[in-house]
Amino acid sequence: AVTGTTVPRAAAAPAPLPRATYAYLLEGSQPGSVAALWHLRQRGHRAGVLTTASRFGGRPLGSGAVVARVGQNDTTLHRAVEELAGRYGLRVTAATTGLADSGFASLGSGDFAINVRPTNIAILAEDGINGYSFGYAWYTLDAQYGIPVTVLRTRSIAGLTQLGRFDVLVVPEAQPGALAAALGEAGVRRLEAWVRDGGTLVAIGGGGDWARTQFKLALRSWYDTDAGKGKAAVAVPGAIFRASLDTRHWMTAGANPTLPVLLNSARLWLAPTEAPSANRHVLATVADSTPVSGHAWEETRARIRGSVFLYEERVGAGRVIAFADDPNFRGYWRAANRLFLNAVVLAPSGRGP
Repeated sequence: AVTGTTVPRAAAAPAPLPRATYAYLLEGSQPGSVAALWHLRQRGHRAGVLTTASRFGGRPLGSGAVVARVGQNDTTLHRAVEELAGRYGLRVTAATTGLADSGFASLGSGDFAINVRPTNIAILAEDGINGYSFGYAWYTLDAQYGIPVTVLRTRSIAGLTQLGRFDVLVVPEAQPGALAAALGEAGVRRLEAWVRDGGTLVAIGGGGDWARTQFKLALRSWYDTDAGKGKAAVAVPGAIFRASLDTRHWMTAGANPTLPVLLNSARLWLAPTEAPSANRHVLATVADSTPVSGHAWEETRARIRGSVFLYEERVGAGRVIAFADDPNFRGYWRAANRLFLNAVVLAPSGRGP
């Protein structure tokens, strides 16, 4: 041994995962569980997500838990779950039964779970797209969670014959006018047809403003209301607000009922005024006018409470999911990551109206 040198101890090997006789349950509060689900499906394993909290043998199981049933898969499932749990640091329960404690959702009930299909994800880039927001989304998916994405240039959409092979298209922060110009009329028509044929468009910030107008969503802007017309847009210079989530919807599975979100714009979306419909859902709103951290101008604080942070609306056979501000900002909003991952992994399999 060399004097003064400390020899590090070898890390203890993780305990082997017990073999399940009914299903493997991956704890849903961890965003990495959605990534593990994506990989399980890409490898051909059948798996789904529990959309309602449950309890088994006195042990709680939160919504968002990944369920991979032994009887629906081949013998390679055990090794796949063990490897992915190690990669993402996930807690796994090897269940011997799907029967829950009295009064709770059982694993065999289709009313409380979504069977998720494999998804092929693309992201728009270059002209009209904010490069930082593109980088945040790409890094979150590809680098943080190991979910590969295909990059599509905005000016290529009009002539892209293979757009139909993608289930999800992410539109990062954008200038609506510049995005429309880069897509061109033919590109816009191509995207509209793709969504109506079943595609999921996940739009962020200004990309959401473009989608809100282009797809004639019921989501409103405060600046278009009687109270907001003619008022100057006052941007939040980067402050954290508390958002309240609709935990009854599969898009919020695995997330806490309240969630800190970063607001960094003058955007103020309002809920639809139309009668409630299964075609559209306000999924997250700003819960109060006082930021948890950071500064907000008085004009903002007077307007922001109840504004919409996350919204979903069916468009034909597809859907548009819009984030008012970037949930992937600088790669460190892990709680908001869950909502973004739900949008790109679960949405193509989400229940329709």
